[in-house]
Amino acid sequence: DYPIEEDGWKLAHDALRGEIRDFNAALKNVQYSITEEKIKAMQQWWRGHHVHLESHHNNEEVIFRKFVQGRFHYPEFMTADHGEIMDHLRKLERLIVQDLTKASTDEERVDLTKQIYEAWQSYSNDLLLHVQ
Repeated sequence: DYPIEEDGWKLAHDALRGEIRDFNAALKNVQYSITEEKIKAMQQWWRGHHVHLESHHNNEEVIFRKFVQGRFHYPEFMTADHGEIMDHLRKLERLIVQDLTKASTDEERVDLTKQIYEAWQSYSNDLLLHVQ
């Protein structure tokens, strides 16, 4: 028996909410001026978040869902949003890792950070609904 504040599922969701909050603040600071150093930092952070989210979804889909389904009916809608969230994740991956790396001018980088910010808003809104 664990108190709720020590529950692994609660801690995982708290961590994801914190990552959303922190990256949102960081994106606001680089929308109009982004250096190579900031790009590298963003990409490094992104790699960690990407692994974290994929691991979290795997835990829900493979471990938790199978365990719960062995005990009672687990409605499909409980994980239906995973597909949409993963679509957002793939789009952000392309923008942050591929497109931002290829950008060769300040103008291209600024344009991409605006696109990343917009894509992040959609992603984070859906993810926040999921980790409430």
